[in-house]
Amino acid sequence: MSSSDEDHNFKGFPLHDVAEAGDVAAIRALLQRGARTPMEEEEDDGGDDNDAPQRSPRADAAAAAAAGMGDAGAPGAAAAAAAAAESDDNDDAEDDDFDPAARDAVDVDERDGDGATALHVALLSRQLGAVKALLEAGAGPNRGLEGSLPAHIALTVGAVPRHAPFALAALKLLLQHEADPTAKDDRGQTPLHLAANFNLLDCLQLLIDTVSKSGGADGAAASPSAATAAAAAAPPPPLRDFLDARERQGLRALHLAAAAAVDDAAACVAALLAAGASPALRSALGDTPLHAAAAHARWGAARALLAAAPDAAAAANKRGATPAAAAAARRRRGGGARAVPPDLAEALGGAAAAEAEGEGEGGEELPTLVMKHALCEAHYSCPPIRRSGPEPPPENVRRLEVIYDEDTGVLSAAEFAGVEWDADPPRAALADVLRVHEYGYVSRAALADVLRVHEYGCISRLQQLCASIPDAPTAIKHLDGDTAVSRASYEAALRAAGSVCSAIDRVCGGGGSGARRRNRNAFCAVRPPGHHAGPRQGGAALQGSHGFCLLNNVAIGAAYARHMHRGPDGISKVAIVDFDVHHGNGTEEIVRGLAPHEETATVETPFCVGTLHRTRFAPWLAEDDAAHCLFVSVHGYGKKEPMYERLQGGWFYPGSGPTARPEAIPEVPAAVPAAPSPVAAAAAAAAVEPGGWFYAGSGPTARLEVILEVPAAVLRRRRRWPPLLLLRQWPPLCLPPPLLPLSQPALSPEAAASAAPPVAEPEADAAATAADDSAMDVEPKSPPRAQPPPAAAAAAAAALERPCPMILDVGLPLPQPHDTPGRSRLQWRNAYSRLQWRDAHRKEVLPALVEFNPDIILISAGFDAHRKDVINFGYIGLLDEDYEWVTAQLVQVANRCCDGRVVSVLEGGYRIQGGPVSAFGRSVAGHVRALREGCASRAPWSRRDAAWEADFEAAALAEKERRRRAKQAERMAAMEQERAHREAARLAAAARLTAERDAAAAAAAAEGGDGVLPAPADAEEGGGSGETGGARKRRRGGAVDYVALAKKLDSEGGGGAKGGAAR
Repeated sequence: MSSSDEDHNFKGFPLHDVAEAGDVAAIRALLQRGARTPMEEEEDDGGDDNDAPQRSPRADAAAAAAAGMGDAGAPGAAAAAAAAAESDDNDDAEDDDFDPAARDAVDVDERDGDGATALHVALLSRQLGAVKALLEAGAGPNRGLEGSLPAHIALTVGAVPRHAPFALAALKLLLQHEADPTAKDDRGQTPLHLAANFNLLDCLQLLIDTVSKSGGADGAAASPSAATAAAAAAPPPPLRDFLDARERQGLRALHLAAAAAVDDAAACVAALLAAGASPALRSALGDTPLHAAAAHARWGAARALLAAAPDAAAAANKRGATPAAAAAARRRRGGGARAVPPDLAEALGGAAAAEAEGEGEGGEELPTLVMKHALCEAHYSCPPIRRSGPEPPPENVRRLEVIYDEDTGVLSAAEFAGVEWDADPPRAALADVLRVHEYGYVSRAALADVLRVHEYGCISRLQQLCASIPDAPTAIKHLDGDTAVSRASYEAALRAAGSVCSAIDRVCGGGGSGARRRNRNAFCAVRPPGHHAGPRQGGAALQGSHGFCLLNNVAIGAAYARHMHRGPDGISKVAIVDFDVHHGNGTEEIVRGLAPHEETATVETPFCVGTLHRTRFAPWLAEDDAAHCLFVSVHGYGKKEPMYERLQGGWFYPGSGPTARPEAIPEVPAAVPAAPSPVAAAAAAAAVEPGGWFYAGSGPTARLEVILEVPAAVLRRRRRWPPLLLLRQWPPLCLPPPLLPLSQPALSPEAAASAAPPVAEPEADAAATAADDSAMDVEPKSPPRAQPPPAAAAAAAAALERPCPMILDVGLPLPQPHDTPGRSRLQWRNAYSRLQWRDAHRKEVLPALVEFNPDIILISAGFDAHRKDVINFGYIGLLDEDYEWVTAQLVQVANRCCDGRVVSVLEGGYRIQGGPVSAFGRSVAGHVRALREGCASRAPWSRRDAAWEADFEAAALAEKERRRRAKQAERMAAMEQERAHREAARLAAAARLTAERDAAAAAAAAEGGDGVLPAPADAEEGGGSGETGGARKRRRGGAVDYVALAKKLDSEGGGGAKGGAAR
């Protein structure tokens, strides 16, 4: 905590507060007299010397436009002036009394702790009167918040259906006050993109009319019924550029309108076509708007697009897929509105016709479930958050408000109207908690579900601590420096874990209750998070460092699924995928406990030092649990950047020591040489140089390098196991599975096919996918080695038969300077890290999941790897669309393996500034959007598709870097050419002057032979350093007789005749 925090001397933001309340009179009063806090009003000087100098908001807006925020003022200046003239007649008497000259009395564009101006606050609070007053006072209409401009914020607020009228009114005000309708946000989207995506037809038409008028067109709105005729006429250049503007992924507004998840999106498609939007333009992947409509089953939009461009049905994207193939690839079998209508099936062609003939084969289309509970908001990690108060901790209640607040929550938007909500999940049972946590950490309550995971001692301590806290929002205690609890935290944690268990019941069906399946997948918007919570809380390696976590929600859910939904048709194999930027070390500790292993601890007393040994085994259902659970984590791993080490010192939370404890080496057969321990080396290095590692300091990408001699029969039985990668501080509890490099010769494809169990394939794609997989799964051949003694071979075979925790960790390092060339180092590093992250999933995670063939996939969904989230310290640096991509990939794996059963649980993600336009909010929206789309899609994951996508993205990144370097080379060449031009001009001028003087001297000698030359025109007296103090004067008079001057110098003994002549 800073010294200012300790003194409680926080700066107030009264203008923001009254804007949020919509108090127009108070806004005008503050703008006229200046905003002053009570502390400032008691001071005689009336201000803070440290305040930044105030500037004219109008000057700021002009400077922002000149700096390149877009074509500010250009397309909207005339329209805004006319609109402003019209609005002046409608102002009331109070408006006439307001003095615009007083706007400079206070900085109307001052930003609060979240980076928001008062105008941003008024827009997010839906206070139209405050918006108008602030704009009239000169608030900047083109100032951004988290990369979104005021027009983008207004349209995002309008994504909630009941706030669409406010969005239209606010957009009109912004355009009247010179807001730029063509400006792009940090995703490259203009307001037109958002209006199309949110299906705000009136706003979309207003934007088109504004740009059309400013571009010189008549401004008349074309009717949607005349779409085809209007599209044939070319729009004026400004409007055409506006309609065809590309966003970050190469999508136009027409693409977004065609894919919009609303029933009447065809109206926006028709309006864009009527204005002149081209239906032939393509995205970065080569998709036309018809591809987007067909892939998302937006048949009304597809009809409008086909009417405007019938030839679009034959257009192929870069994968060679037509719109008909895109529709067929989704494998929609729900019938009804999702099936390809007969008229479109004929227009789209063969694949769509086959899709239409296959209607009704997949049964009912089940919706996505979203779980929440009010008690999750009563888990107070800090006192009530105030704009003028101290900065709250990253994990706070506002995270849930960003997700599901009924007015501004991202999941309250119209596109999520089809999801199903459950706001009253049950408490987790004691047994389910104790399967993963120790009881001493929870309680004596009936917590069966919790006790399957956590040990009793941990649970008891948590309950007792929370019970000792008064029931007040300001009453808070801390488990460690980061993890705070309040009185309701214990109950909130049980409800969070219970939400996961209830979601599993509804996604799986059956189980103990015999209930039918109600949802295809689910998202649990709950807190506190849990993936750092181990059996004793905090994980064995953390010794009490909780990382905001109380109960491990996803592990409790995994144990519950295996225990309560067991049976021939139930859940046998559970996969947990963690894409939080921090390693899920608590979850991994729990999964490792599914196999018997020995734990040791050293005890020191004044009299002796001893070692304690304990065998730990915490199964969920049976002794083979370890072979039925796969844990996968892709996260940042390594040291922080030097700048963070200097500012915050040492290692990134939770610090050194326990996160790098020495590795325990298990006993192995004598014939199996044990590899040197990377864990021990890391621990030794940490002991010498403490500090600097990224939290949780675990999970490197390090395959266990052990050469194993095993009989071929054992190899054949186990060759389909997924790879096992180890955390650096965890002991290897079993020998590596045979997917790793072995000393035995590789099996022939025929022998492997006869020995390996088949992987389940969707019926419609079994042959193609099997051929695809066989082409990708060829093992490298290795030279034959001498066979081990029979006893050693038997011991190795027995080791393979023991339960083995299946864990796949991919620790992504922070890219180094040599990996990020050029001036755009940060942008290149983000692109490089994103490609690494995607490739880690495509080449490691997703194939391992398919090999494991789970019955359900649980996701620890952390959104703190976003490049705007400061808690990741620069690791990975994802964008919003990356979370939608990885979720869609996991849904495809679930389609292939387990009939789409996916349950996602909220973990990290803390960049909540800006609410619905925040990085966290947009990432969660993308995640749930992919889950929702998964309800209507049966497309399975394919290695061939993943390989093509990886090659395409690598080539795109390489091409982007090639263009960047080419531009840099062009700039350098231009600079060198300019320098050479200036040098040539200087040399030419010097040569010309020398020639002129030589010519003059020759002419003077030819005339009289006296050597007298005319003085140069620029000769000056005194050289700027005479007695006159450097005054520069022009020579006056005629020519100088240098011959006489030389004789005079000789007569005076100066010896300077030669030097004088040289002058």
